[in-house]
Amino acid sequence: MLKVFVTHAMTVLTRAQLLEKLHGNSEAHRNRSLDVSIWRLRRLIEVDPSEPRYVQTVWGRGYVFVPDGEIGAAERGPAALAE
Repeated sequence: MLKVFVTHAMTVLTRAQLLEKLHGNSEAHRNRSLDVSIWRLRRLIEVDPSEPRYVQTVWGRGYVFVPDGEIGAAERGPAALAE
């Protein structure tokens, strides 16, 4: 999962895109498995997993990897992610 995020840094990935990149076109994986995987990744790479800096949630859209860990990059919207 980290490799997928690093490869697509500063790009919002939807849940469907993440599942496809991780597991191909397989329908066997449930959405909840993605939540657990992201939670585990955050526990490994974040200083405080409850306030993620690197794997940020973009509400209603998906997740984004912010390599420099800038707090709130995802909340400022697409213009901030394009910089």
